[in-house]
Amino acid sequence: MGENTTGERPVVDGLNPLVAYYFFDQQSNSNRPGDALRALAGQLLYLRRTDLNVLMSIQSAKRTGQETASDGEIFDILCHYLLPGEDPIVVVLDDLDECSQPEEFFSLL
Repeated sequence: MGENTTGERPVVDGLNPLVAYYFFDQQSNSNRPGDALRALAGQLLYLRRTDLNVLMSIQSAKRTGQETASDGEIFDILCHYLLPGEDPIVVVLDDLDECSQPEEFFSLL
């Protein structure tokens, strides 16, 4: 896949996937599983921002009343609202060996 400078989504094998990316970086303390989940959820939410069904479903989802969502709640939003859909999704996880809690991260997957 070549570099895309037009701002359009890349076409791979005739498909036009949504792409979300996370780089685990031990040096910047962005290496916890929750950091990755939040970054991926934020990117996918942005990419699906025009899908009103997704936005309304997330808005009406059961909440715990906490100001900040737990990693489990973010994971549920990813699984139930952001990942399902008609568009294929490619998730790239770079430097996974620098994740501070790889067992926890893999247990979520």
